[in-house]
Amino acid sequence: MTPLLQAKNISKQFRLSDGKTLSVVDTIDLALQGGEIVCLLGASGSGKTTLMRILSGVETADHGSVQSDIACPGAQFGYLSQSDRLLPWRTIADNVTLGLELLGRGKSAARQEALSALRQVGMEAFADSYPSQLSGGMQQRILLARTLVLKPRLLLMDEPMSSLDVLARRELASLVKDYTRQQQAATLVVTHSVEEACFLADRILLVTRSPAKLYKEIRISDDKNNGLFRGEAMDTVMHELWSALGAAA
Repeated sequence: MTPLLQAKNISKQFRLSDGKTLSVVDTIDLALQGGEIVCLLGASGSGKTTLMRILSGVETADHGSVQSDIACPGAQFGYLSQSDRLLPWRTIADNVTLGLELLGRGKSAARQEALSALRQVGMEAFADSYPSQLSGGMQQRILLARTLVLKPRLLLMDEPMSSLDVLARRELASLVKDYTRQQQAATLVVTHSVEEACFLADRILLVTRSPAKLYKEIRISDDKNNGLFRGEAMDTVMHELWSALGAAA
C-alpha cells in the first residue's frame, strides 16, 4: 500500500547567533498509511515540532525529502500546530467555518458543518461566543473542530490536547481515533504523554533527545496477537522512552 506521506533521511540544522550550527533533526525516515495513527513521543525540545513543521511544509529540511499525493496546504491536509490561535473578532462558529469559506463553501452550508463539528467536540452551545469568553482548554477543542471540519485525509497535530484535563483528553482522543478510521486518514500526533500515546497510537515512534533521531518503533494493538497489547503497554513504552532519552544524553 502506498503511504499517504513518506519522509526519507530528514535532517535539519539551525545557525546560531555565534555562527555555530545546532543539529535538531537527524536522518529521520517515516511513513504514514491511511487509517492509522502514529504518535511521536519524546522529551520537550527534542526536535519533534521542527520535524512536524518540515512534514507540513512550513520548514524546509536541509537534507532528505517529503513525498505525498496530498497538497500541503490544501483541502485534504490538516495541520494543527502549537502556534494556532482563534481569531478574536470572529465568533466560535465563524472561526470553525474559516477554512470552509476559503474553499468557497456557502455561508449557510458552512455554518451547518461548523455546528456539526462543534457538536463532536462538545462545544455547540458556544457557537455564538467569542474566543475571549472561553478557557484555554475550550479554545483547544475549537481548534480541533476547525481542523476536522475540512475532513482532511492527512492530519498532523502537535500536542493537540495539552491544555485539556484527563477526561477531556481521553474523549477527544477517541474522536480522533474514530475520525481516522472512518475517513481512512493518516494521522501523526506529537505528544509528551505516554498514556495518550498508548491510548491513541497504532504505532509509537520514540524520539531521542535533540538532535531528534528515531530510536524505536513500538506497535500497539487491541489484539494481544498483533503487537504490544494496548492495555499492557504503559510500562514497556515508558522503559523504552527512558532508554531513548538516555541514548542521546
